[in-house]
Amino acid sequence: MNQTPHEPPAPPLLRTLAPALRNLATRLRAWLEGPHPQPFQPIARAALEGAIIDFQRKAEDLDVDRPHLVIMFMGGTGVGKSTLLNALAGEAIAQAAFTRPTTRDPIVYYHRSLRPERLDPALRHCKLVAHERHELEQKVLVDTPDLDSNEPENRAKLEQLLPIADVVLYVGS
Repeated sequence: MNQTPHEPPAPPLLRTLAPALRNLATRLRAWLEGPHPQPFQPIARAALEGAIIDFQRKAEDLDVDRPHLVIMFMGGTGVGKSTLLNALAGEAIAQAAFTRPTTRDPIVYYHRSLRPERLDPALRHCKLVAHERHELEQKVLVDTPDLDSNEPENRAKLEQLLPIADVVLYVGS
């Protein structure tokens, strides 16, 4: 991205992405509501509605001076998701063990500068742990229930959280 001295610098990508996502959601909604030769199948309509909601949600997340990145730790039982979160936190904030399953309630580790109401509603129903670590200021770390859990409520929690992840870090061992 070479610029000549007379060109103004390009706006930061994240600040231009929010309006672009809103525009995309608006246009997709208008197209979806417009006339079509064949009616949409319910699953196709639901998928498009979901995409519109996702675009709007992500635009809202990015429409701040300093957007945050949601990083979810996923993996099987006892592979080290909670241990990794504890290591990054520098203290034991998540219970770590090899028993099945250990993490029942997801833990959201976020910087104090991020108001909890700015978190996605799915994250606000988790155990919230605020920190003041400068190097993690723009990141929200989420320790999730075990991917291979036999408990339906743990799988349901994971299914609610997965769509809001910006990054999924699969912990294998």
